[in-house]
Amino acid sequence: MDYLPSGKIRVRVHVGGGKYRTKSFSVLEDAVAWQLSMNRSKETGTLHKVDADLQTFRELAAEHMTAKVDDLSEKTYRNYRNRWKHIEGHPIAAMPIRAIGPEEVEGLKTDLLTAGVGREMVRSVLALGQQIMERAVRFGRIRSNAFKAVDKPKVRKARRVRPISPLGVERLRGEMNVSDALLVSVIAYSGLRPGEVRAQVWSEIGTRRIEVENGTNPDGSLKPTKTEEERSVRLVRALADDYASARVALGNPPATARVFLTADGRPWTEEDWRNFAKRFKAATRRAGVDIRRPYDLRHAAASLWLHEGISIVQVAKWLGHDAKTLMGVYAHVIEDLDPNDRRTADEVIAEARREYAKERARADAEYARSVERRAKATLERSARRRRLARARARDISVT
Repeated sequence: MDYLPSGKIRVRVHVGGGKYRTKSFSVLEDAVAWQLSMNRSKETGTLHKVDADLQTFRELAAEHMTAKVDDLSEKTYRNYRNRWKHIEGHPIAAMPIRAIGPEEVEGLKTDLLTAGVGREMVRSVLALGQQIMERAVRFGRIRSNAFKAVDKPKVRKARRVRPISPLGVERLRGEMNVSDALLVSVIAYSGLRPGEVRAQVWSEIGTRRIEVENGTNPDGSLKPTKTEEERSVRLVRALADDYASARVALGNPPATARVFLTADGRPWTEEDWRNFAKRFKAATRRAGVDIRRPYDLRHAAASLWLHEGISIVQVAKWLGHDAKTLMGVYAHVIEDLDPNDRRTADEVIAEARREYAKERARADAEYARSVERRAKATLERSARRRRLARARARDISVT
């Protein structure tokens, strides 16, 4: 311990390997406390933790990604890497984590926005940074998370959920083949996530319940569900009928077979799902239905159950959500509910199917009439041509 000309007290501690750790203090008690702390760390073999805050943000991020790689899906891990690229090229990546304060994080945010990075992406980047830095806080390397102290950019609220009506679902199904129509029914009337639908096998479909046991990876292989929990979902009568008729149409596949397979018998991959999404979009145009993507069909199931009077907790459980998330997404749907207008999902879907059958019957009748009109017009044109031909023949013979 040395007294410097400036009046400060310098403490020098040997940390092994010919290396020393030096620190200056203005107060003697602080200098003594630090020296005792360093000596205690040497005795307990925890001296390596003393310099843990010298770890760079880039090194911490690599450690965090390595620890998370087994817990994340390939798609989520890829999203993490894409977000990290915005930090990788910034000076903050090379800084020791102890040197990163709110001012440095604010600088990162400003630089990204100035560079034209979208506000939603900047928000995601800062959220990732906060998650990475939280690891250092949890292990005692730093005291606080600077990313928490910085306001994330505000982004436009997500588009208000507008559940497609059962009649809209039926119109959409009417424009699809057997397998695609069944897929629409499953998402719209059971609320399963697309990955859960792709993982479904026939044995999971009971008489009154659907067992949701797995999700799928991009290559079609099985993985746990998004929440890593299995759940049971109520099977409405209309969907049970759709499963039964589709299974017969598909040649009665065995109970262990996937419900949705490609033409050559493979489980659907991410590419197969994208191809379905294209067919789905084309079908929405033909049916005149306003829905952006297949995933949005889940809102139809939630709306049906809520209008039936089923509790928010139960609906959330069937969807694989928690009640708080459900309230956030469907708050306006819940507000618009009329307690005096309660009908079961079975009743509403059955009514929609009857109405759609009438629409199809009217359309078929109109089509038949148009065919008849065209045929009649064709016959009349042919008759006129024959009359004209006979008249010309008479004129020629007279001449």
